[in-house]
Amino acid sequence: MRKGLRVAIVLASAFGTAWLSTEAAHTATFDLPDYDSARYCRAVGVIGMTYSGATWNGCNALEKQARVKLTPLWAAVGDDIVNLCHRTATFSGPGSYAVLAGCIEQLQLEQ
Repeated sequence: MRKGLRVAIVLASAFGTAWLSTEAAHTATFDLPDYDSARYCRAVGVIGMTYSGATWNGCNALEKQARVKLTPLWAAVGDDIVNLCHRTATFSGPGSYAVLAGCIEQLQLEQ
């Protein structure tokens, strides 16, 4: 992951926790959140004010890779990290598995 993205995730985490609603606590029995990756990627695809199919395709590929990567690790992630990273990943709306994975990785590195 690029350093700039990590910094953005940490900053979003720091600022987002102060005013975003608290989600239900994570436990090992819960599955990964059900994010709408297609909706998230449609929004990402128009960041430059015109739709970009290449950006949308790249976003979808990253989302799928992140979900696959997170699935076996999810139950071992602590509640505090899950709650903070879920709020960060849904900051822009539908949620992003890539942002969720990046946030979890960054916070686990800091522990």
